[in-house]
Amino acid sequence: MYADFGFDKHTYNVLEVNKTSYETCNDVGFIKNITRGGRDVYQLTEAKTYYFLSGRGFCYGGLKVAIPVENIPPAASPAPSPANKNSAASSTPPPPSAARFIGLGLLTAALAASALSTAMF
Repeated sequence: MYADFGFDKHTYNVLEVNKTSYETCNDVGFIKNITRGGRDVYQLTEAKTYYFLSGRGFCYGGLKVAIPVENIPPAASPAPSPANKNSAASSTPPPPSAARFIGLGLLTAALAASALSTAMF
């Protein structure tokens, strides 16, 4: 899974932070600064909640997003039919678990909206 952030890199930044820093908009002691060129992609590699914010005070205006990533449990195998109960070779292994991510795009939309409103004034 990937998170895609689009923003004006001269005005904003995107920092990965812990939950406490996210809740208090603290941009000091961040986990990682993912700001590169203003169109940045970040790989979400673990099943956990990722916390991102824009520093320099923009977080207080709502420029932050929490992205929960969950493991999807394997699909349940159908019950064997009576004819196949004795055939172990006919069972299909469950698919590998995959990650699902929820709620992406909020920060991108917020940064784009903020950049637009800044450009209008």
